[in-house]
Amino acid sequence: MFSSLGVSKTSPERATKFMKIPKRRKIRLTFSSKAFNKKSFAASAATALEKGWGQIGVEPYHPFIPVNRLAGYGFSVRLCCPCTGESIHCHSLGEANWNRIHLWTTGHKRLFTQVAIPRQASQRIAKELGIIHPTYPDRTPVVMTTDAVHLCLVDGVHIFTAYSVKLKPQGLKQRKLDLLAIEKRYYEELGIPWYLKFRYDADQTILGNIRFVESFVGASPLIWGSTDWKRYEDAIYAGVASGIPLNAACWSAEKALDMPQNSALTLARFFIANRIWDIDWKVAINPTKPLVVLQRHEGTEL
Repeated sequence: MFSSLGVSKTSPERATKFMKIPKRRKIRLTFSSKAFNKKSFAASAATALEKGWGQIGVEPYHPFIPVNRLAGYGFSVRLCCPCTGESIHCHSLGEANWNRIHLWTTGHKRLFTQVAIPRQASQRIAKELGIIHPTYPDRTPVVMTTDAVHLCLVDGVHIFTAYSVKLKPQGLKQRKLDLLAIEKRYYEELGIPWYLKFRYDADQTILGNIRFVESFVGASPLIWGSTDWKRYEDAIYAGVASGIPLNAACWSAEKALDMPQNSALTLARFFIANRIWDIDWKVAINPTKPLVVLQRHEGTEL
């Protein structure tokens, strides 16, 4: 199933040294800096549930634990969904990259992260595939999770896709491939496409464009106390539509409307971020070159 990905020949000792994680940490759980304690974990999960932490799934699992209780060797990034404004928690840079791309996909509706797989289902699938199900140190079966499940609206139909993100195929050992096989089988049974993605396969052009505008999502266009922001948009778009470089279009608008210096480029980023201008995300945004706007939504209300 995953034979094309290859299996790393790196020894456990060398891999541990490369990751710069002391060997003694290998027996620790990812959601706590302390060794697993079933009683304290249950209490923490119950408290988290009362406060509304966690996402979908009915069983307690590590995303229910507050971020300040994560192991110190971890990595965390929070993204903002451009549609709902909700916070998306990512456990790695690879997750952050791919989640960014899915959040900005046309038709995006929701992105669920660290989605729990029911224990009964994962145990049954492991038994069918002849794989040893992962357990905690006290032999309690682990609640397996999927990095993300994306909900997108395509031609009026809601489509779910699930995916897990890893660093690169060369680092996947057989045990990890076995666990991914359980995950894939679970979503196949649900009729949901499942994909294995790698950090370095994320389109860097799309990511660069998203980073260029994402901080302007939901921001107010009422800059300088003026409510006539559409007048500025008309002036900037007139230059963009003429095919001149974005910088030149912004400079012309600033000169014509007596706008503060560099304010027009800020507004242009705002118009892209809030989908007033639809662009081709696979073409890098370069202010020194013309900006190709695929569609302009003139009647947008903000």
